Amino acid sequence: MSRINNEFRLTGRMGSDVEVIRPDGRDPIGKVSIAVESGYRDRTSGEYVPQTTWLDLTFYNPRHTERLELHAGRGCEITVMGVIGKDVFDSKTRTNPDGSAAKDSRVTFNVSSLMLGRKPKGQDGDNHDSRSAGGQAPASGFDDMDDGDIPF
Repeated sequence: MSRINNEFRLTGRMGSDVEVIRPDGRDPIGKVSIAVESGYRDRTSGEYVPQTTWLDLTFYNPRHTERLELHAGRGCEITVMGVIGKDVFDSKTRTNPDGSAAKDSRVTFNVSSLMLGRKPKGQDGDNHDSRSAGGQAPASGFDDMDDGDIPF
């Protein structure tokens, strides 16, 4: 039997600063929404139709939450990697037609790695680009955008 890997990689822009919840006596939990860009080519007109999908992520790793809180903010590009899981549980508020409890499911993204990318120009008072080792700015559709041009 061949091995099938369960892994994901999402790169997107943060819609707002990270929301940090600090439960009593436990590690902080970070919540953030990211916009992931994709699109398709319309069959009839041949035009490219962009699509933005918003994903809500929750970070239970205190190091990831701290890095997001200190170094990332609205509009910052982040990349998260990890494995996808599925939780199945009995619903307490719904029932099946036969009277049994309905099963609900939830997809979970278990993040194992977090990379912070470029911040939009003008964020944190610096107007320079983060550049890769080769001196070239990373290619993305957001290179020449101001804060007012970010689609969220």
